[in-house]
Amino acid sequence: MPGSVGDILYDVAIRALDEQEREVAGVSRRTGTLTASTAVAATVLGGAAFDGPHPLGRAAWAATAFGIGGAVVVCAASVHLLRSHRLRFSIDARQITGLHLQRDARADDLRADLALALARRVERNARSITAMHGVFAIALGGFVCELVGLGLAAALA
Repeated sequence: MPGSVGDILYDVAIRALDEQEREVAGVSRRTGTLTASTAVAATVLGGAAFDGPHPLGRAAWAATAFGIGGAVVVCAASVHLLRSHRLRFSIDARQITGLHLQRDARADDLRADLALALARRVERNARSITAMHGVFAIALGGFVCELVGLGLAAALA
């Protein structure tokens, strides 16, 4: 037998909040990997770019600066992504409980109100999560700049 409307709304809201939590965890994991990759690339390519009296010439300096700039972008974006954001993946049950004790509401009303509270939480989180994805895209762009710049500088060395 299918559940009540309140049950269905509650399940949908819980799933949406769970999905947001997984998204944030995924961005955090990928940020760690990207930061480590940036460090490895800087070590390998930077060593070649700065071997001996290099970089020599404007092209080598420009490529080196471009690569270092990309690494700085990755580091700054990573710090932003890994810092604490004001995301919440639960609600305060006391608020809903107090409201329902005052109204002497039915269980189905409680589930519907919980679903609405969870949906509001999802909406509040959405802007921050979208911004996190944008910052991660910037970090990826910085990584590409680092690879191209330091790779070119190493080739010119």
